[in-house]
Amino acid sequence: MEFITQLGLNAATFPCTSVCTVAMGAQNDPRMVPVDQLTPILIPLALVQLALMIIALVHVFRHHHYRFGSRTLWVIAIVCLGFLGPLAYLLFGQERGQTSNEEEDAQMTPDCAPHDSWSGQ
Repeated sequence: MEFITQLGLNAATFPCTSVCTVAMGAQNDPRMVPVDQLTPILIPLALVQLALMIIALVHVFRHHHYRFGSRTLWVIAIVCLGFLGPLAYLLFGQERGQTSNEEEDAQMTPDCAPHDSWSGQ
């Protein structure tokens, strides 16, 4: 409101006086927490979110089987849903019970299996 009068405008004829007053008053609102006080909390949270996203995306691209959904669904969820996407994938999406080495062993055919005759004797 003071800004409008400083410009020499009549507050009654200016259509957004309440919007401008609210926007200007938000800077002096005692309930607002300054950003510099939130920075020590926000930076670690952002790093945790980034780490979870990287871990989940690496896991999605290394594995081909999921308990629910497809690779495309999980990539979109991980990238777009912030904390919830990676957590949802790590809790509900990844296949349990097989590691990548066990998957390779399960896919090995009998022709490729090591034999006792290979011991060099």
